[in-house]
Amino acid sequence: LVATESSPQRVMKTTDGGFSWFSTGNFSFSYFGIPVTQDPSHPDTVYLMDGSIFKASYDFGSTWETIANVPTNGAPCDIEVFPDSSNIILVGDNGTGIFRSTNHGKNWQQVFSTTGEIPTIAMDKQIPGVAWATRWGGGGGFLKSTDYGKTWTPITFFNGLNMWGVDVSPTNSDFIVVGQYSGGTIYISKDNAQSW
Repeated sequence: LVATESSPQRVMKTTDGGFSWFSTGNFSFSYFGIPVTQDPSHPDTVYLMDGSIFKASYDFGSTWETIANVPTNGAPCDIEVFPDSSNIILVGDNGTGIFRSTNHGKNWQQVFSTTGEIPTIAMDKQIPGVAWATRWGGGGGFLKSTDYGKTWTPITFFNGLNMWGVDVSPTNSDFIVVGQYSGGTIYISKDNAQSW
């Protein structure tokens, strides 16, 4: 399954290992980010942001249904689902902040505000409730949540730096990698963000 920035923007699916592809719908994606994500607990469930409209597919992208309107003022950048609590979903955008749903995307509330962008969110797959988010603009930085995205704390090492991509090792939470936007620098922690 692939979300493309073609004209029109659309989701393409293959069922033969990539030999042939077919469209499952045209959408309005933001070029800033990652518009489609999979529910780790339910592999056939995928979510996407069509502008500010949150959509779900329960057959791995073959069909889509509208779930809700996310109250974002900016272009959506990333969607992430907690692996141990798939009812809790986070969306980061460009210009507003981070939004959270606790009922599979039906209702949303803003849990972090920024005038900049939240390009990437990553979930810890070993420690329940832990998530990381990068900040570009609006002061930059790098954020951590330990309560399923309800509250966010800055990692002071990154204050003032425009950060972009983040990921956590799926087998060892101590290993976190985060990239600085246009800085040519990748930071790695081997002790769960105590040092970089």
